[in-house]
Amino acid sequence: MKSLLDAPQRPTFSKDLPLDPIKDNSSRQVHGACFSSATPRIPSSPSLVHVSVALLNDFGLTIKDKDEFVQIMSGAKPFNEFAPYSMCYGGHQFGNWAGQLGDGRAINIAELDIKGANWKFQLKGAGRTPYSRGADGLAVLRSSIRGYARRFIQRKSKIRTWSSRLSNSPKFYSVWEF
Repeated sequence: MKSLLDAPQRPTFSKDLPLDPIKDNSSRQVHGACFSSATPRIPSSPSLVHVSVALLNDFGLTIKDKDEFVQIMSGAKPFNEFAPYSMCYGGHQFGNWAGQLGDGRAINIAELDIKGANWKFQLKGAGRTPYSRGADGLAVLRSSIRGYARRFIQRKSKIRTWSSRLSNSPKFYSVWEF
């Protein structure tokens, strides 16, 4: 098995779509772009809480350097010089067209080619992005645990789902789950 950190990068989204020319992470309207550069908030002391061995096995990957894995998957260190970004999109909220929405607390930290498919690795609660709408871009622990439990139950119930979720709060980091 090869290391997850050695998986080849394949930045299709960030390569093929228009980038926001403004590099500021402040909350604002973004025009003419599908994504914006975003810098994850550097964690004070990230730690590995759980790794989905089933997901790694399905990918045919392993974690060879736990410390480097934690640094990269917490946003403390870039993944092979990948430029992190948040996505811009529009949609309905509460029954009405909301116009511009986006990843207000999510930052993509890698796009990898794994078994011929493009996988995006994303931090949830990693800090402000242009789509944060005035919020701090952080996530609370309870929603991260709820998301983890829901995916665990789906997987154990044989409901087909894979979702990588990287969650953080100022002191605690749930680094990787399925």
